Amino acid sequence: MPTDKDRGYAIGIDLGTENTRVAVFRDDRVEIIPDEEGRRSMPSYVAFTERERLIGSPAKSRITLNPENTIHGMSRFLPLGFSALQHGFHGQRLPGDKLPLPFHVSGKAREVVIEVDYLNERRSFTPTEILAMILSKAKQNAEAYLGCDVRSAVLSVPVFFSMQQRYMMVEAGIIAGLKVMNVVLAPCAVGELWALHSLTSRKEEHNIVIFDLGARSLSILVATVEEGIIEDKAVSSNWWIGGDHLLNVLVLEMVNEIKQTWGEDVTKNKRAFQRLRKACEDVICALSSATFASMDIDSLLNGRDFSHGISRDKFVSLCEPILEGMEDSLDDALRNARVDKHDVHNVILAGGSSRIPHVQRKLIDFFQGKDLTKSLNPEEAGVSGLAIRAAIFNGDTTSKSTLELLPLPVFPTSIGIELFDGSVKDIVSHNTIIPIRKQECFQVHRYVKTVGVVERLQQGSGDTIVLATIDIGSLRFPTDDFWIELECTIYLDVHTCRGSCTVTRNGHNSPIKAELGLEDRLPLTELERLKSVADIAHKADELEARRVIDRNLFDTRIASLLEAIGELDLSEQSRKLLRWLKRIRVQTDEIPFAAVDEMLQITQKLDEVEDQLAVLRWNDPEATRLTFRKMLESKIESLLESAAKLEPSQKTESFAVKLGNIRRWLDKSQLITIADRQRVKPTFDAVDRELAVLQQSQLLRNAVKERLGHVQGTLQATTQNPEIISFLGEIEDMSAELGQFAFDEPDAYNQKLTRLDEISQSICVGMDGPDDGGKHKQLEWRPVSDTPSPRLQAHLQETQEIAREDDGQEDITIIASKANHTPVPPPSTGPTEDISASAKASAQLVPKEEHQGIDSLFSTSTAPAELGFKDADFERISVFLRNTGQATESNAPRLYTVLRLIDQLDTFDAFMKKGITDMWFPFTATTLPSSFKPSARSQFLDIQSVVFSKGFKLEKGSNRKHAHFSQDDVVPFKSIAKLGIGAHGVVDKVMSTTTHREYARKLFRRVKGLRPQDVKTFITELTVLKRVDHKHCVELVASYSDPKFFALLMEPVGDYNLAKYYDEAKNNADKLSLLRSFFGCLANAVQYLHNERIRHRDIKPQNIIVKGDCVLLTDFGIAFNWENLTRGTTTADSGKTLAYAAPEVVRVESRNEAADTWSLGCVFLEMVTVLKGKTVEDMRRLFRARSENHYFHANREGILKWMEQLQGCAPTTDNPVLGWVKSMLQPDQAARPTAAELTEDIVEVSTRCTVLFCGSCCHQGADSSTENEDDGHLWEDSDD
Repeated sequence: MPTDKDRGYAIGIDLGTENTRVAVFRDDRVEIIPDEEGRRSMPSYVAFTERERLIGSPAKSRITLNPENTIHGMSRFLPLGFSALQHGFHGQRLPGDKLPLPFHVSGKAREVVIEVDYLNERRSFTPTEILAMILSKAKQNAEAYLGCDVRSAVLSVPVFFSMQQRYMMVEAGIIAGLKVMNVVLAPCAVGELWALHSLTSRKEEHNIVIFDLGARSLSILVATVEEGIIEDKAVSSNWWIGGDHLLNVLVLEMVNEIKQTWGEDVTKNKRAFQRLRKACEDVICALSSATFASMDIDSLLNGRDFSHGISRDKFVSLCEPILEGMEDSLDDALRNARVDKHDVHNVILAGGSSRIPHVQRKLIDFFQGKDLTKSLNPEEAGVSGLAIRAAIFNGDTTSKSTLELLPLPVFPTSIGIELFDGSVKDIVSHNTIIPIRKQECFQVHRYVKTVGVVERLQQGSGDTIVLATIDIGSLRFPTDDFWIELECTIYLDVHTCRGSCTVTRNGHNSPIKAELGLEDRLPLTELERLKSVADIAHKADELEARRVIDRNLFDTRIASLLEAIGELDLSEQSRKLLRWLKRIRVQTDEIPFAAVDEMLQITQKLDEVEDQLAVLRWNDPEATRLTFRKMLESKIESLLESAAKLEPSQKTESFAVKLGNIRRWLDKSQLITIADRQRVKPTFDAVDRELAVLQQSQLLRNAVKERLGHVQGTLQATTQNPEIISFLGEIEDMSAELGQFAFDEPDAYNQKLTRLDEISQSICVGMDGPDDGGKHKQLEWRPVSDTPSPRLQAHLQETQEIAREDDGQEDITIIASKANHTPVPPPSTGPTEDISASAKASAQLVPKEEHQGIDSLFSTSTAPAELGFKDADFERISVFLRNTGQATESNAPRLYTVLRLIDQLDTFDAFMKKGITDMWFPFTATTLPSSFKPSARSQFLDIQSVVFSKGFKLEKGSNRKHAHFSQDDVVPFKSIAKLGIGAHGVVDKVMSTTTHREYARKLFRRVKGLRPQDVKTFITELTVLKRVDHKHCVELVASYSDPKFFALLMEPVGDYNLAKYYDEAKNNADKLSLLRSFFGCLANAVQYLHNERIRHRDIKPQNIIVKGDCVLLTDFGIAFNWENLTRGTTTADSGKTLAYAAPEVVRVESRNEAADTWSLGCVFLEMVTVLKGKTVEDMRRLFRARSENHYFHANREGILKWMEQLQGCAPTTDNPVLGWVKSMLQPDQAARPTAAELTEDIVEVSTRCTVLFCGSCCHQGADSSTENEDDGHLWEDSDD
């Protein structure tokens, strides 16, 4: 049976008119797959330019700049055809259909062709090809997200699509490189998601109505759900109702308004028309939560600004003619399903346009006051259902819930036989559950030669499509019968859009079979051609993307090199290098669209510049410390790569450990003084020479092995005598020496080669044949020259005098000698230095005991369970494994240790194949691989505790432990980024060397003269973090101390702090929407803290982080824990940021948790400022103009003035925030709301106005404490 890995993932793709969404079902849940910009939906847009093809968000951003070549809304062209574009669908046209298309469309009858300018030529594409481009991009996004190839997908289609139109979607999928496993009606996909959810919430039988109002049509599904079985009863659609139609009505109203006011037709200016259309979209969104919205467009036509306001009532009156068909569609679906509206238990909303308040009110009225079900995300419900269906069809058996799900879909149209009088006899009626095979008899005139199989698109309409024409002339009819009775069998497949029709004479065995819908389908050869063309276009896109990336990297390198040269002392060489670099830049500026191979040639010139720059840096005594460090790190990486290619031996292990010591010294050293940098050179010279010796030894060792095999074979084939037997013994001894874990000096290998030649000569004397003709010549070894390498060291000046320590920095050789407890003189760099002496001096960089490999760690005289390993031991094991060619094992040194102790290293691959690493410790019987032997399993579980070192227990232990690392211990965390610095500590981003997880680490330096306040801050934050357990507060992982620092480890690590997030969000609609939801989440977090008797006391944007879609409070360094105390305090908030401090805090008056409310109100005001399209600096500028500083407590009048300005800015839907801010920034702390009252109000307004001021995670308020906050009368003001 194929595994999940063999099958790969199958995805669901909801290709809508405006947006495309992709999802996958894995680990028993649906995951929405983001596009390359991180958005949960991808615009269904394709833009063509003179150099490339853009898909998704980059394409949509060009709609106002290049409307003629930006294509969108292609899914609506499949059912229309060119004739429908000209005369209306089914002979009818909506008001919005009068609006012009921005791109050029041509064709005939049912064919549509899109013409664009692409790659400097006029190109034509069909809607199927455009849709294939969008599907291909969705496939690429999924592969990037899942990290594997995606071959299969399930697609959605509107209810009113015919069989042929559904198969056109399948063809688009094939061209995109997808196997389309199924095509699902859009509302049916939503129904399957509901059925999955109902497995845990409502298993009894219940009737549901899916109301799916998308961009181009209204689709309705009536179904019955019971214990995971969803039986579709009926589907109905109305292509006259949709979000685009409502938008077009408003756009047409504005077009007429402009024509009446200015006397100009804005539709003739494509760019201006697209700007007007975008403004109308924004107005409709605003009217979803406000009763009035204004439209302001700068320089719309001929430099004139357009401003217009529209009320919700006016918009409703414009839309009413379109929406009045809603009730008829609902009645039609319920009547066909034979379900009374009173028997409907859930009315589920889907589609973005279902959010329109007037639409929801009409639905509530139709169902006589029944509440609408809004628990599913309307935009994502469809693609989630598709992902579930994809997992089922892909054979995913990992989820119990999908195994219990059974969809019973229906066929939305009717299929029948066209009779002689032009009428249609239905054989398969609409809303029939598929798959189905159905037979019907019908009569034809004896002279009729063909029978037409037709599809009726809508019940009661005359719209039919011929699916097949069957020639019945081969059937033998009796000559005496005028009417002939025939039998027709229709078969429809549930998986694809295929069907067949079989016609035969009743009672005779001479059937005629025809596939349905073959006439309009693309032949396989054409599909393969289009797929090949799509692949070529995709490769061209990748090549252009690579060219852009290479060019950007090249420009960055140019700028970096110019900056680096500018840091050097002015000299003839540096000026020459600068002129050379400028010539390269001028050359590239002349070819802005240079091809990849051209850029490669120019890049090689940059490599030469970097080589020359490296030489100048060595010679420049004032070279910057960071540049020098970067060069040394690069040098160490190069040495490690070379060492990794050597055969494992004690010498190569020693060399690798030595490099590790140098790297650790480099991490600790500041390299501040010139003397520090000059002192490094001799050490690296010695390491270079030692590496050359090792490489030469390996070359000679391999030659000896090859020569040994040849000589040994010759000896064994020779007549045995005492001399030959003696030679064989000598050869065996030599082989045994080579098999040992050791490397000889090159001279020793040369001696062996000489001896082997002597033996070979002795053999040849007694043999008839000639010798080997000198095939195996002796390899001479010559000492490595002391001359520095030409690339970096040819021009180095000899250092006359090594400066001694002047700032506490230790010499690298001194550090190494301390480890050995023996003095080591600095290595000499004289030209006559003996190579072996240099190697020996360099070898003393590592402790003596480490020269013996890692065998000493696995003592055979000590019972395995009694061995004690330290974190430093695992670092040593990892370095050794990595540098002896065992890279996989080096990533799991603890696992390697346990398996070696129980003699099970041969099972290491079994762990790796399942992705099991050191993170899995401690293991249980169920987490070990099933292939592990029972006896080994028991041994593993008994002995695994020996690898639980101090660092491991710190991170893996419970109860948030504290550990102390001494001078000899290795702290198992590596700093990878600096996050910030505050009054009491530094925060950096670290990665655990044990689990490779990332944490935020706050360091409090332990230095002489440490202030008591700093110690108190550390203890306070540690105490508070141990108590805090909330989804919107950072979590304490552990704490530790070492000789230099106290440290707190917290997670998660934020992507931004809130202050930086303002800049990220200001031009990003998705991030603005996320920012809007932070109001309720932050209020909920503060409510939790207050319920837990904790005051934060320093709420500000810099102490709020954003991780993904979650906002979290952090930095509790000056928090006040008033558990078992009164809440009042008059203690000054040391470390408090005064800009956000409450007035009573600044005045050092009695205060309580209302001070947190004030600070949170300041943050809220900044957030709503960003949401309103302004900046925080704009607000501060107004404050400074009134009070000469930007502190909130000093700008009461400025706050009111700023809020008054924001009140009139769009979007007006955010105005409720201003009300909360006004109440939170009351000078009287008693007048401010509590965090609980604020949270309750935010949730209530969010629900009532359908504006997400609060994330779904916090809609239930605070979740950890049930105590009543309204107990101020029990507390009295007092000091801490």
